[in-house]
Amino acid sequence: MELDRDGQNPMLMIATGRAKNRNAHRVPLSPQVEKLVRGALAASGASAYVFPGAQDTHISPRSVSKAMERTRDRIELGDVTIHDLRRTVGTHMSRRDVPRDVRERILNHGGKRKGNVTDSVYNRYEYDAEKRAALELWAGALDGITSGSRTEIDSYAVRLARLKGADKITVG
Repeated sequence: MELDRDGQNPMLMIATGRAKNRNAHRVPLSPQVEKLVRGALAASGASAYVFPGAQDTHISPRSVSKAMERTRDRIELGDVTIHDLRRTVGTHMSRRDVPRDVRERILNHGGKRKGNVTDSVYNRYEYDAEKRAALELWAGALDGITSGSRTEIDSYAVRLARLKGADKITVG
């Protein structure tokens, strides 16, 4: 995995072959996630890893699941897994009008994977703005959920329009 934190559009990039479905995957980082990454990098010191394990290697692939298990036990949440969080994100994005193809790309389930010749062969667009709008929407919704107070946030369409330059496009 690589972090691109330059500019206004930070991105996590998972190289071809490292993602579960063997497709390169680009994940825009919301401001909330970028803040968490900055904190993790500061805590990791001189390590080459954002979340280092023992002897300056990466954390174990099971580390996140173990942390989830400890947290759910501590707060008596029941049998919740990482995939349940993915399902929750997908459900909330759907409820907030994020198109299915964008949700699939965020979860790395759609697009170039299989079954769709147009997307798999001819469509090289990365959907970065669409994914960023959806993930920023989710981050804002999550902030509202965790604050316990009623919060108004911009819709997916408003966020996407802002990222793409409102209602105008530039060609050429």
